Amino acid sequence: PGYRSKGILSFRVHAAPERYGSQIALNQFHQRLQAELGALPGVTGAGSVSHLPFNTLAAWGSPYISTPGQDPSTAVLADYRAVSPGYLEVIGARLLEGRFFAEADDPDNQRVIIVDDLLAKRTWPGESALGKRIQLFDGTGAWWTIVGVVRHMRIRSLVEDLSDQVYLPIRQFARSTTYVVHTGGDPAQLAGPARDVIRRLDPQAPVDGVRPMEDYLIDARSTQRFTMLLAAAFAGVALALAIVGVYGLVTYSVNTRRYEFGVRLALGARSGHILRLVLREGATLVIAGLLLGIVGAAVVARFLQAQLFGVTALDISTYMIAMAVIAMAGLLASWFPARKASVSNPSEVMRAD
Repeated sequence: PGYRSKGILSFRVHAAPERYGSQIALNQFHQRLQAELGALPGVTGAGSVSHLPFNTLAAWGSPYISTPGQDPSTAVLADYRAVSPGYLEVIGARLLEGRFFAEADDPDNQRVIIVDDLLAKRTWPGESALGKRIQLFDGTGAWWTIVGVVRHMRIRSLVEDLSDQVYLPIRQFARSTTYVVHTGGDPAQLAGPARDVIRRLDPQAPVDGVRPMEDYLIDARSTQRFTMLLAAAFAGVALALAIVGVYGLVTYSVNTRRYEFGVRLALGARSGHILRLVLREGATLVIAGLLLGIVGAAVVARFLQAQLFGVTALDISTYMIAMAVIAMAGLLASWFPARKASVSNPSEVMRAD
């Protein structure tokens, strides 16, 4: 998806803005909380975000323009999230240009944002997006200066790139926030220490949604996982039918040619010759089936495109592996009747016929 989720514990902290009196006081609470979470034993990083990838909160979206006076009807919709300094580093976002957010990116300073490479390429193809400005239709009318470009992350779909993405400094927003804490061990072990830190800094701040970040991706993959298991089951049945079919055809062929093989052996043919003869017949069946299968797969695979992760409908390596497995299975199915034919007793065969 373009980010990591393993080893990360996530939880929501609802610090009521009205109890802090000002955005500055609320920001100071979140800064202290993030610093203390990052200092917990075993923690390698901490950050916060308005809403995690694939959580149940409604996604934020807003059109944006890059030129004053631009026709709003031509504006492109962007998916945007507010993040703290440290969040993009914790999830392993790939920085392509510029910098991540810093604590100085607060309401008292210039409005800055980080965008993804889809937005940068769409809006300024062949140019650097750093220093450029865009306006979001968020009701403020403000223009935001781009200070960083990150690789696009799949935060609402695992199988395709969707909207352009914008990341805003969370210090400029007063709302509940979701924290992420990364550790090299089991993230569930951090739940207790994290609750203790929050309880000490603000006993009245409710905490919910305590779960490993990996769970969100597991939920997001559930439909595809079921489809994959179903497809794998059908594939297993198809492979078994192919083996039984090749075995049955080769066995039938061997039985109808028993007299021929007996004569060949009686006239001095070696067992290896008979073995190769039957295996060649089995290989012909397998190759013919593979050629038909490749054509069929190429035609129907595009309908499975939405279920594929990281491969295309015509992925060469996948086709090669599938062909190798089927070929080995087919030759194995041919081996047993071929072996039986090669060790036949010529006198018994001809006497029986």
